[in-house]
Amino acid sequence: MAPPRLVASRLPVPWSYFFFLLGVAVLTRWIYLDDFQANPFYNFYVKYTDSLNYDLGAKALLAGGWLASAPINAYSPLYKYLLGAAYWVFGDSFQTVWLCQSALGVGTVLLIFLIGRELFNPRAGLLAALLFNFYGPALMYEGTILRATLITFLGVWSLYQLILLARNPSLKIMIPTALAVSLFIQSRPNVLMIFAVLLVLGRSQIRAAWPMIKKTAPLVFLFFIPLLVQAWLVHGKFVFFEASGPMAILAGNHPDYLGMGYFKNFTYEEASQGRFFQAFALLFERIFSHPLDFSAMYMRKIYFFFSSAEPPNNVNFYFYREFSSLLNTPLCNFAVMSAMGLAGMAICLRNKKKPVLLFSYALGLTLAVVPFSFLARYRIPATPYFALFAGFALDWLLREIEKKRWKPALFALLLTANMTLDLSSPNLFSMIDNKFIRYKKDHYALLLIQKGNFELAREYLKRYLITYPNKSNAHRVLAVSLWRSGKLREAVRANRNALLFAPPEDEAGIRLDLALLFDGLAEGENAKAEVRRGIQLTEDEPTSPVGVKLRRYRELLAQKYPEQKSG
Repeated sequence: MAPPRLVASRLPVPWSYFFFLLGVAVLTRWIYLDDFQANPFYNFYVKYTDSLNYDLGAKALLAGGWLASAPINAYSPLYKYLLGAAYWVFGDSFQTVWLCQSALGVGTVLLIFLIGRELFNPRAGLLAALLFNFYGPALMYEGTILRATLITFLGVWSLYQLILLARNPSLKIMIPTALAVSLFIQSRPNVLMIFAVLLVLGRSQIRAAWPMIKKTAPLVFLFFIPLLVQAWLVHGKFVFFEASGPMAILAGNHPDYLGMGYFKNFTYEEASQGRFFQAFALLFERIFSHPLDFSAMYMRKIYFFFSSAEPPNNVNFYFYREFSSLLNTPLCNFAVMSAMGLAGMAICLRNKKKPVLLFSYALGLTLAVVPFSFLARYRIPATPYFALFAGFALDWLLREIEKKRWKPALFALLLTANMTLDLSSPNLFSMIDNKFIRYKKDHYALLLIQKGNFELAREYLKRYLITYPNKSNAHRVLAVSLWRSGKLREAVRANRNALLFAPPEDEAGIRLDLALLFDGLAEGENAKAEVRRGIQLTEDEPTSPVGVKLRRYRELLAQKYPEQKSG
């Protein structure tokens, strides 16, 4: 008996679907980029994020430094090289990145359709492609100097090429397949987990395809060589593209880790010093010392992976969605896609329809994320495969309705709806708000101020302070916006409000701000009074940065506003 195939039988391409999706994908990105211009990140990125290293590496390449070196070279250099190539062809600008990555997004949508058509049927492919097209976080990352969009495109391209190769193991298919798989691995090496899962799920298929694999694998390794040489020259040792070492995994493996987000206090000293084996020895010691805590932590991580949570790192979806209606649709909730995707997997297994490659990609990329810190951008490359299973589930539901099989259709619909609600619980929204939204508001307002958009920063903060009036730092940032706009008296009031809610360690800094404002208003005595209060607060730490500034400013004020001698 012949082993089951890696893929299903071929179906003709309905070109009307293809060109419809092309139009929808292009129009979606045109609308989003138009909305994006109101976002302060349209032509700006925060200097301490990964975007800085990718951008500087690409510019170094453009200037003739073929190693594409940046201040931090821990991540795979592939994105830097492709970014540098885009700068060379189209010009060094943010708009170059947004347009190129939007093109990759359109390509990803079309490839999802083609994969769905190959594995299921054209309607399932169409539905899957539409689900991914309107998934807001994936759209958002197309407007960032981060590699999530590139990894996502390379993933679906590699899957499509493997499907074609399974049908036609010819050299003209083998070479682009090897290139796609090789670049996908080079973009983020932990995607190798896909092929580990494939070894478990598709053993019989692999045996049948072994002659083809033996011919393709050497080509994959051949395409590795340029970046392996680059990594050797940059790091002075063999590095399999990524040199982030144990830091990446240890940050997400602490018994007290929430299950999402990145928290530096959960790393270990050995990780920051690059002590790979010592760090992992400590990790396993912690696991064996706290087995129940680690089990609970992994249950949280799995739940959050499938949930609606979008834990920010480098960029924040909860901020970006304030600038585009496309980021506020129900399809931006990953819980909708994951619930339908899991339902699609279950229906496939029930119907004994097992697209092994698709299962391997979906499960492999899930397992490539869960052991690490769970961040929204890490989940983006896994999204197309859940969209494909979700498209299949929707197509199955429509077929059941067409055949008037009401009971299984209703049961599946209710089960999926219940799962979606469980993965989007109000408690989860509260946790997201506390951890990832509230404390970022003042940070993004500062970015607006840095961009010179004082009015938008004030509107943004005033809306926030209506809901959270006791946030001292938000009042301080509002004061900065007013100050920079020349509204000194209003800035004084904002800082007075900040004092009402400020923790003790912040009060001296606010007093210094008030003194500067009163000085700007030519109210010397008020300025001196605020300095005196600030100095009293720093008596125990006179050499602290704020303490030093207060004492120096006292001297300047004494010269500027000398004491008046009584007659």
